[in-house]
Amino acid sequence: MSSDSSGNQFIYKATSYAEEKHLIKKDSHIVVGVSGGADSVCLFLLLMNWKKQNKIKEVTAVHINHMFRGQEAIEDKEYVKELCNQYNIKCYCFDINVSAIAKEKKISEEEAGREVRYHKFLEVLNQVNGTEIAVAHHKNDNEETIFLNLLRGSSVKGLRGIQAKRGNIIRPLLCMEREEIEAWLKKQEIDWREDRTNREDIYTRNKLRLTILPMLKKEINPKLGENLIENGQLFGEIHTFLTKMANEFLNTYSKLENGCVIISLEPLKQLDVAVARYVFLSSIEQSGVGLKDITKKHIDTLLNLVHLQVGKMAHLPYNTVAKVDYNCFMIGQREKLEKERRAYPVYEMKCTIFPYDSGKKIQESTYTKWFDYDTINGAVKLRTRQNGDMIQTLKNHGEKKLKDFFINEKIPREERDHILLVAKGQSILWVVGHRISEAYKVSENTKTILQIELIEGGNENGR
Repeated sequence: MSSDSSGNQFIYKATSYAEEKHLIKKDSHIVVGVSGGADSVCLFLLLMNWKKQNKIKEVTAVHINHMFRGQEAIEDKEYVKELCNQYNIKCYCFDINVSAIAKEKKISEEEAGREVRYHKFLEVLNQVNGTEIAVAHHKNDNEETIFLNLLRGSSVKGLRGIQAKRGNIIRPLLCMEREEIEAWLKKQEIDWREDRTNREDIYTRNKLRLTILPMLKKEINPKLGENLIENGQLFGEIHTFLTKMANEFLNTYSKLENGCVIISLEPLKQLDVAVARYVFLSSIEQSGVGLKDITKKHIDTLLNLVHLQVGKMAHLPYNTVAKVDYNCFMIGQREKLEKERRAYPVYEMKCTIFPYDSGKKIQESTYTKWFDYDTINGAVKLRTRQNGDMIQTLKNHGEKKLKDFFINEKIPREERDHILLVAKGQSILWVVGHRISEAYKVSENTKTILQIELIEGGNENGR
C-alpha cells in the first residue's frame, strides 16, 4: 500500500471521526464484516492501520457467502481469505443459502441477508471474546436509509438514519462518501471485488441508489444528500430529548414487576402525546418483548387505551398486551400480565364531611369523589360486588342491577369481582374507575358534602 498526503488525510478524517464518536479504544478486539467490496475492504485496511498504530488491540474478519452468485461469490471468498492472510488476520467464512431462509421466514432476501450477517457477526464476536462489530456503512448509505425510512413513514427514531454506534456495533466510515472510499483505494493501488447485484434494480435500495436519488439530485436539489444527513441529525436530537423525557417519567411513575411495566395512570393521562409515545416504546422494550413489528398504529391504540375504562385491553405483536387497571396502565406478555393482575392493590377509604358552597367547583379525580351527604342516610363501605347490588344510572329513573350496568359497559366478566365499590347496603354510590350513582350526586339543593378519597396501601375494608 502506497502512502501520500491524500491517503494520510483520509486516515486522519476517519480516525478523528472514530475518536469523536468513541468507536475505538486500545483494548478493542473488533470483529469486522468483509464482503470483498470497496467499502468493507477500506474498513478492513483502516482497522489494520489502527492496529499498527496501537489504537486497537486485535481484529477478526467474517465473510459470508449469501450463495446468490455462484462462482463469483466463491471468488469473493478467496479474495477475502487472501487479504486476511496478507495481514495475518483470522477470517471466519460462512456459506449460507439466504434465498432459502427468506422463503422460509417469508421475508425479503435483503432482510434475510441482514439477519444472517448480524447473527454470524455476533456468533464470532462471542467466540473470540471480541468487543465490537465493525460494519462498512458510509454517508451515502445513510442518505439512502433516511430517504427510504421517510418513504416508509418511519418514526422519529427511524428518521435519524444510521448511527455511528449502536450497542456493540460501530460504523467508522459513516463520515465518508462512497467516492472518497473508492478514490482512496485507487490511490493506494488496492483492488476490490464488484458485486454485480449492486447494479441490478431488483432491490429497493438499489433503485434508490441507482435511479431515484441521482435523478432528484440532478433535477430537484443537488444538495439533497447533505440535507438528508442534516435532517437525520436534527431528528436524532429530537429522539434523544424525547427518550430522556420518557425515561425520567418512567423512573418517577413506573415500576417493573415480573416482566410487566406498571405505570401510574393519572400522570400518564397528563403527558404530551409525543412523550407518551416514547413512554410506550420504552415500556415495550423494558417488558422484554422488543420493538420489532411495533408500528405507529399499535402506539396509537395505546394512546387511546389510556382514556378508556378499567378492564380494557389492547393486543400487540408477540402475545404482548396492554391493559388499563384501577390506577395503572400495564404492558407485558399476556401470561405475565395475568399473573401480575392477581395481586390487586389494597385501598383505604378516607371520608371527609364539610358544608357545601353552591358556588364552589366540585373537586374530583379518578380516586376522589363528592356526594350529597344528606341523601345517603347511613354508613358506607368499600367492597367488591355482592348479589343484589343496585345502582341508579339515570337522573329520573330508579336503580337497576349492578350486573346489568357491567354488561352495558362491556366490562369483562373476569374483571367484575375485582372492581371496587363504595356502597350503602346494596345501594352503590360509586363504581370506582367508572361512575357514581345519580341518586347521590351533588345538586343545587346540596347542603353538606361527603368527600370520599381512596388511598392505596390502606385497609381493604375502609371505614
